[in-house]
Amino acid sequence: MEGLATFYSLLLGNAPMFVVAIIGIALSAVLWPAAPKAALLILSACVLEFVITIANAAMYGWYLPHATQNGGFSSVRWLMTGWGVAASLGHAMAFGLLFWGAFTGRRHARAAVR
Repeated sequence: MEGLATFYSLLLGNAPMFVVAIIGIALSAVLWPAAPKAALLILSACVLEFVITIANAAMYGWYLPHATQNGGFSSVRWLMTGWGVAASLGHAMAFGLLFWGAFTGRRHARAAVR
């Protein structure tokens, strides 16, 4: 259980994002009948954020401490760099899905007459 203490502390540190992802999943399920395409995009973004939050806590809270116990940090450096880039791209994709979901299904507004 002591080995998971860092994992839990990272989850606690990311609790706001974790909770918002869960609320987004629930809201997209509730609002599905009103706007199915937007709800699907928001559900996808929130599930992606949820997975990235859990995986990030696992990588930095469990894997990294266990992999570097015997002084093997140089072998893990490239993996952690790759994970950082992949997580950053995942966050960017989630934001893109949220933006897409926010503006999908809207009609084109007419220009104002002056």
